[in-house]
Amino acid sequence: MNDEKTSVNSENESAIIVVEAEADGDLKEDIVPAQTITADEQIIGTDTEAEETEDTKEEKQELIEEEPAFHIDFKKIALYSMMILSSVIFLTSVIIGAVNLTKDLSRDEVLSKITQSLLATVFGSGDSINEIKSTDTPADRDTSDSESDADLSDSEQDSSSPSESDRSEYPPSEIYDIKLNITNETPYLPDMKEILRSPRTILKADELYSEYGESAPLVLLLHTHGTEGYSDSADSGYRTEDTSRNVVEIGRLIAKKLRAAGINTIHCETMFDADDFTLAYYNASLEIKKTLAVYPSVSYIIDIHRDSIETADGEYYAPTASIGGIRAAQLMFVIGTDHGGSGHTTWRNNLSLASRIQANITLSYPNLMRDINLRSASFNEQYRDGSLLLEVGSCASTLDEAKLGAEIFADHLIEEILG
Repeated sequence: MNDEKTSVNSENESAIIVVEAEADGDLKEDIVPAQTITADEQIIGTDTEAEETEDTKEEKQELIEEEPAFHIDFKKIALYSMMILSSVIFLTSVIIGAVNLTKDLSRDEVLSKITQSLLATVFGSGDSINEIKSTDTPADRDTSDSESDADLSDSEQDSSSPSESDRSEYPPSEIYDIKLNITNETPYLPDMKEILRSPRTILKADELYSEYGESAPLVLLLHTHGTEGYSDSADSGYRTEDTSRNVVEIGRLIAKKLRAAGINTIHCETMFDADDFTLAYYNASLEIKKTLAVYPSVSYIIDIHRDSIETADGEYYAPTASIGGIRAAQLMFVIGTDHGGSGHTTWRNNLSLASRIQANITLSYPNLMRDINLRSASFNEQYRDGSLLLEVGSCASTLDEAKLGAEIFADHLIEEILG
């Protein structure tokens, strides 16, 4: 119980009764005489105040004048400074954390990721940066995480690999065990395991037909270096303008298989290097842009080439694989990026497409695919996500070897487009 004070007054005296609580619960009262001030004394005191000397007034005035105009509270300043510093450090850590989770993303994607993290923290959604990351696509997941797939939640398993009901569909789940290698000529360091697991961004045939109509073309095949030929079919310099003996013939074979599978395909047989080799990519870009303007449904663009590989001794080399005892020309994807200044910021979508096709081919033909070649130049792949440059054999390969490799590619491209 708290101490309590009560005033008791009478006509001639006043007293203060102090009530205290004893430890044993009994109460004790002490009566203390109170000092009595008479009315005369009160008046005298008032007169005394009124009779202040001029010296006293001057002293008080000096004290007032000497007081500072304002008072600096250094403790409060230090406290506010610490609060501001803590806020800056916290926001900086949030932004750095979000940026670390968005490696290889475009500027807009990075800004979006940072905004999500800040909103989640400020509005108390309970989602930390790491929690936001775990709900993103499998391409955003840290593959160094010690958790096994068996420890992941059902939703994470669904986002990283096909469900049990989808295992008979494309792509087969086994492709996620394929190790993909790249020949990297850029400063970028894409994680190929994450790239392979990333969800597809190019629509499947049924989705495209639903949007654009059943007669809409979905694929454009072209040949920037159309005069490229093979060892047994080309003229001097391994080039020929005879389209039955160069890469245009390979394009015809692929187009035929795509159309037979119900995939509407445009095959441009123009040899863009025939008149001026140095303007080949520029002229091809004009054709691509014109086609996309007329047919916005085109979602897959394949530029078909053949490589030229020289050994240390100056001999041309034919990369081959044995398919049922028959030699087939090896294949290679060339994926352009924005490192050369093209503004091709979505190149990872093309790399993802190439990775999925490559892994699927490798399941059945382990030696047919060469390492993916990642380059600084864009190779006209910036005009549409779903663009690939395909090298079919080399100048030392035969036309038949190239055709067999191209047939296998066409079969797996069909699987990718049909989904």
